[in-house]
Amino acid sequence: MLKKFSEFIAEGMWGSALRRSNTNELRKEEIVHLDIPIKEWVKQCIRGGLLKDQKIYVDRERSKKMGFKCYKVNFVSSQVIFPDNIPIEVTVDSISNFNKNLYVSVKNMNTLERLPDVIEDAHLIIDCDKFNNHIKLPKCKQLEVLGNISNLPKRIECDLWLREPSKQLGHIEYVGGDLYCCNSYITSLVGLPKEVGGKVDVHNNKITDLIGAPEKVGGDFNCSCMGGLKSLKGCPKYIGGNFSFFSTGIEEIDDFPDEVGGNVELSGCCHLKSFKGLPNKINGNLDIVYCNVESLKGLPTDVNGYVYYKSLTLNNEPVSVSDITEIYPELSKHLKTSKYNW
Repeated sequence: MLKKFSEFIAEGMWGSALRRSNTNELRKEEIVHLDIPIKEWVKQCIRGGLLKDQKIYVDRERSKKMGFKCYKVNFVSSQVIFPDNIPIEVTVDSISNFNKNLYVSVKNMNTLERLPDVIEDAHLIIDCDKFNNHIKLPKCKQLEVLGNISNLPKRIECDLWLREPSKQLGHIEYVGGDLYCCNSYITSLVGLPKEVGGKVDVHNNKITDLIGAPEKVGGDFNCSCMGGLKSLKGCPKYIGGNFSFFSTGIEEIDDFPDEVGGNVELSGCCHLKSFKGLPNKINGNLDIVYCNVESLKGLPTDVNGYVYYKSLTLNNEPVSVSDITEIYPELSKHLKTSKYNW
């Protein structure tokens, strides 16, 4: 039997906020069990004075689409308006993965002082233009920023999402977590941090080279899906994880990292002339599917994983296993058509 929300939080705390809605007709009896993390989060919000006119409801439509129960905690303070414009929002996609799916948006607030401690497990969204002074960030799992970020610290220890990178580059010097600067149509990477402890994702932009990319990347580096990318010049010197530059306009591998700790993925590089420029040793897999080259020169011979070669063509002619092993017999045990079950 599902427990009522009133069994977890004292009667009267929610006032008249649980009235039936025109869009989501929910009665108080329909409020379902909330597990401990959500309950504690709500309690901290109330203690901090952040909640005044609150309600909790079940987002049935999203639950149906996503295939699991979806709970949403919505609340307002005297500084913001709800529900049409939601500046503060907690969304939990899966109760069992609470810490991975907590989003807190405070885009209309100019202070972070009243946010509860549980924010350290959350994805925090802020608009830096709302803050007049230096922003003192709380501990959080991920930080998503809008506006001019010159009032942020120069060192960010968590994951960082740059939502408006055209006016956000050139300030942050170090990111301890992952850095996301993708799908933004920027034309240059100049101004990105010099070092990133996690992965870097700059795919789907309008850059032609990698000048300005971090020099050291602790995780993966993804600069794929950019037909205008013609050169790897400026790529990181060290990549601890995978290096992905698939589906780009690369013609020559003119500037490769000194070290890549994982896979090298360059599938779909249809303008690549040869594999010259790749290191002889690949620590993971090498993905060259759907590449169309003029020569097989430069293929690495020391590969720890597989060499995926499905639909690899040489001067528009299909390449077979024997075509490769005749030149590189060392690869005979490493060749595989694809990492997918195509």
